[in-house]
Amino acid sequence: MIHRLRAIALLIFIIPGLLISVAAAAAGKAPKQAFDPDIPYEKHILPNGLTLLIHEDHKAPLVAVNVWYHVGSKDER
Repeated sequence: MIHRLRAIALLIFIIPGLLISVAAAAAGKAPKQAFDPDIPYEKHILPNGLTLLIHEDHKAPLVAVNVWYHVGSKDER
């Protein structure tokens, strides 16, 4: 029974994935990864140099804020 399930999984998942990869390589394009989404965003640069990247998604009532600072001795001369 286990061998039959492995054979079915091979036919359903692995072989089509390999065929898609081979077809994409033959076309000269890398296959787009499932975890590489194209996310639309707006980019604003404020007069003080702060860069804002804004993305709105109204699918869920959530708010997320990330602040990244590029400061410190590594950036000083």
